[in-house]
Amino acid sequence: MDILWYVYVTWLPVLFACCWALLCSISQLNLRLCLCMVCMGLVFTVSIANASVFYHLRGLLSEPSWALVGFSLLYLARELSNRQLQKRTVYTFSWAVVFFGYSLYPLALGLTYMDSYALGYEPWVALVLAGGLLLAWWFTRTLIVPLWLTTALFAYAYQFGESPNLWDYIIDPFAFIVAHMYIARSLWAHYKKRREVIE
Repeated sequence: MDILWYVYVTWLPVLFACCWALLCSISQLNLRLCLCMVCMGLVFTVSIANASVFYHLRGLLSEPSWALVGFSLLYLARELSNRQLQKRTVYTFSWAVVFFGYSLYPLALGLTYMDSYALGYEPWVALVLAGGLLLAWWFTRTLIVPLWLTTALFAYAYQFGESPNLWDYIIDPFAFIVAHMYIARSLWAHYKKRREVIE
């Protein structure tokens, strides 16, 4: 069941984070915030081919997964908060998303005889994943991964979105790409830092 408020809850942080990133050249916080609000308004009001820009975005991705929402919120928290967000938190979250992606997408694309995406329609998978939340916390030692999975499980349990598949609530291809980009940037920064120390 497609609940309108759920659509906005998932899309708003993603859209705001995208607008904020596009306006990164503006250093003045208040001006940047105002322009972001204007851009957000245009997304919902400007029409292309008799449909709003937001409608076309929903054609690409009906509802963002909670992985993509999580990346958006972490980015905004780092940008808008006076406290420096720990890099380890985002790094751990990125690796968790990558792990989920590689355990799902190659199998779902038919590279093997097993279709892992089809398992997302089975209720028992949610129970197994719920049991894995404790392990997720134990291995990552951060609350971001269990919080991500718990939110996705809650949304799936109450069928807040269009999809009846659990994986669509947890991860999507855009979040998978963002996770790779962040890991690559972090590894490159670490490599440059080590190289400077050696020199």
